[in-house]
Amino acid sequence: GDDSVIRGWSLDDSVNEATTDVGEVCKFVMEGHDGRVTGMCTLYHYIISVANDQCVRIWDGNTGTLWKVIEDAHMAAINDVAANPENGTFATCGSDGKGFIWAYDPCEMLGSMIGHSAEVSKVRWCGAHSAWVTASDDNTLRMWQGEDGLPLMKDAALRAQGYDMPEFEGEPIIMKLNTERFSAMEVLEADGWVVVGLSDSSVVVLDLTREVVLQVYQGHNDQVRSMVVIPEKNQILTAGWDHSIRVWSLRARSRKDTAGKAAPPTKGASLVNLANAVPTEEEQANRPFAEKVPPLDPMSLKFETTLFKSWDREEVTDAMTREQNRETQKEKGHMSWILRCIEEGNEDALASSKKAWKKPHRRPGDGTAAAAAPAGARAAGRGADPKAVS
Repeated sequence: GDDSVIRGWSLDDSVNEATTDVGEVCKFVMEGHDGRVTGMCTLYHYIISVANDQCVRIWDGNTGTLWKVIEDAHMAAINDVAANPENGTFATCGSDGKGFIWAYDPCEMLGSMIGHSAEVSKVRWCGAHSAWVTASDDNTLRMWQGEDGLPLMKDAALRAQGYDMPEFEGEPIIMKLNTERFSAMEVLEADGWVVVGLSDSSVVVLDLTREVVLQVYQGHNDQVRSMVVIPEKNQILTAGWDHSIRVWSLRARSRKDTAGKAAPPTKGASLVNLANAVPTEEEQANRPFAEKVPPLDPMSLKFETTLFKSWDREEVTDAMTREQNRETQKEKGHMSWILRCIEEGNEDALASSKKAWKKPHRRPGDGTAAAAAPAGARAAGRGADPKAVS
């Protein structure tokens, strides 16, 4: 976090909010970074962390002890780190506009990813193409060879998929989008597709090797800052600055040809239209259950007592405003009543109100709980204004 500290927690411990302190479930604390911790990943049983102090630290995940440190790994703040468990390497990217590939044992640099013209904010490993994917503030996404960090060429990537496309020879894989920055990024390992969050709060699924936008998800009211891919359920979870977590269903795959491969790319043409993709009867029968019976798409955990099923942006905004106005009016009314009691010296009413608010409250929306404390306070303090606490 911003306190430069990494904490390890055990998921096996049951937490009782009323009796358990944080220290009782935090297994170990990893301290050493001198600046905000900006990224973490796991490689085998090690935890690799990066921070604004330009250092990479490798920790033993079993004990939380520091194993190795790479000082001055970048010339500026390090923004992200990702691991490749296939060969024990990891990659970092930073505000210096560069990315580096490292071996964890011994800790040495294997290659550099240089080509972006601005800060590199995200890096991920793409096992389907054996390549690293980077996102930069120059609005581009690039792919790099996994071992040395050289640009991955489009013809080589397509040839690995069984296509001979000489017209793409010598073209590096690079895709530029109309966004101020990429707020989040993950990779769909099975297909090698990239999922990114854009500055307009949308989430986009891309096929970088063909430079094609496959799907656009809209619904968040602010930027998406984190996402998780659940391949078993064919879902993507996104969390944004609008205080909501949303669950999205990945659409049906593009229809494949008789050889079992996707249709070959055509230069300058859009290749996949998932909205109109209709699977054959055989493909429909072989689809996994999670794809045949998708969950509610999308779902929101925005409010404790509200589940939005309609993603009209104005409707969601109005609901949020009404909820906030109700809470604000309650707070203002109660504070006005407390100030009046203090001015009048009505200590009995304040004491009665304090006892009432210590009682367990019901969740918002069941009517009597929200008014329980003010009602008791009015009974004890006859001078209270009923309108101020309604």
